[in-house]
Amino acid sequence: MLKAISHLHPLLLRRVAGIPNACTSYSSTFTSSFYQDEPELPDPYSTDPLLQGYLIRNLPKQTHTDVTADLSRFSRLVKEQIDGLGRSCETWGPVLLTNGGFGGAKGRRTDHAEGGGRDFLLISPGWSLLRKMSAREGLVSAPYERKHGDWSRVQQAAKLYLFSPSSELFTCPIAMSDGAAAVLKDIKAKGELAVAFEHLTSRDPAHFWTSGQWMTERRGGSDGTKGISLFYVETGFGHRGMWSEDDKGADFGVDLGVEQSLHLRRLKNKLGTRQLPTAEIELRGTPAILVETRGALLLTLEVARLLGAAEGRNWGQQGEEQQEMKMVIRDEHLLRLLTPIAKLYTAKQAVRVVSEGLECFGGEGYMEETGIPCLLRDTQVLPIWEGTTNVLAMDMVRVLHKSRGAVLTHFLDHIEEGLSHHLPSVLKTPANQVIQASRSVVDFARWAMPEDKSVGTGKSIEANDKGILQVLESSARNLAYSFARCYVGYLLIDHASWTGAQATDVFAAQRWSNQQLCLVPAQGCNSVDIAMDKELVNEGLRKMQPPH
Repeated sequence: MLKAISHLHPLLLRRVAGIPNACTSYSSTFTSSFYQDEPELPDPYSTDPLLQGYLIRNLPKQTHTDVTADLSRFSRLVKEQIDGLGRSCETWGPVLLTNGGFGGAKGRRTDHAEGGGRDFLLISPGWSLLRKMSAREGLVSAPYERKHGDWSRVQQAAKLYLFSPSSELFTCPIAMSDGAAAVLKDIKAKGELAVAFEHLTSRDPAHFWTSGQWMTERRGGSDGTKGISLFYVETGFGHRGMWSEDDKGADFGVDLGVEQSLHLRRLKNKLGTRQLPTAEIELRGTPAILVETRGALLLTLEVARLLGAAEGRNWGQQGEEQQEMKMVIRDEHLLRLLTPIAKLYTAKQAVRVVSEGLECFGGEGYMEETGIPCLLRDTQVLPIWEGTTNVLAMDMVRVLHKSRGAVLTHFLDHIEEGLSHHLPSVLKTPANQVIQASRSVVDFARWAMPEDKSVGTGKSIEANDKGILQVLESSARNLAYSFARCYVGYLLIDHASWTGAQATDVFAAQRWSNQQLCLVPAQGCNSVDIAMDKELVNEGLRKMQPPH
């Protein structure tokens, strides 16, 4: 059966997965002649004026010509093929076939060490074809090829933006592969690691590897705030021809008997992202190469060593090199601050927006055949896999501590300088609103974390300072939301101020700036409020505790 499946033409995948073709009707009745057409995805690039406007404004002329031609072609591919393949992955998800059947003999899997047979991970045909398309389209390799120089990352981001909604989370292995490639490039990998880099950044589907991410859940989850160790492990997934055309079950299965030291305990039964194989993996004496031991942020894409350059430098001289280095450090501080904030805010907004979108369709939005429920389930993973809201908010607090408040000055200067240029009269009020809100946000952060305190440097913290830190931590969510709203306002105004902006761009900037941008109190809050918040939450829990 697997051999037969591996030779199916891509156009038959929708029938294999049980999804109707776009030209068929999916809803009708016996008592009327009413037929409702299946929802059809419009061309995602030609119907997105914001993305088009951004590229026109920012890309050099020849780069813009090349990139938009590529995006137009790729957008048609998303509409005509990728969207259908993604839908098929939700219907036909991965299955772990153990040596004793589904779950092993009497529901218990038999390990290789116990003399059992070989297990097999059955993967959706659509998922495998998405992998091939990702390689050919350079969704990982583009920024490393640098065909468009510094704009190569923008081209990659634009393609992923078009690809993501229809890819059924294949952007997850793409992100992990890109992150692994970034680390290997950063450390100037040699030997086997250099070979791995070539595979990760290949456009040849037969040569292309994808990277996975494993977390030591038995030890307490994936909190990497105390540092993590990166290892290169050859698993057999994508290695040794496991994905090649001439392998048995080519591209549609992984034979788990190849690596005797790697064992899949089970596939996880998740709320969403069911098409993405997520498993409990056990490694027993598996050969591995230690890549490097660093802080947790090493795994974030294009964010590495952002604070190192700011430490131990003498800014006494004001030469051109010193001024240029100051600009670099300012940009690094902003990038370091905005990384957790962007992940936190966009993840929460995505869940909210998709939920509202489902509701807009009424009862049809609740029906699986529309594909909308799948979007809601999959979107819910973003505030978890990107980092939970609280964890990312506390990461933002760590940025404030480690920079000793310098990042606050950089943030406010960046916004004030960007909005102090000549703006159309219709944007002056929104600009003032964003600037005033940004000042309030920074004032609160400075009040909650005085700049003259060496917080986070290992020095002792007085009792009064602990109270101030407690206020900052308890307000971390609202503070992160406030930073995000102010910076989005700045970006919207900046985009609406260029000569090619549309009336809708101006209106969007005005509407955004009219809302409450600063969500933290102007005069701060006190420890009494925090204590009562805890009391409000824990009051019922204490009543549930058994008597001593």
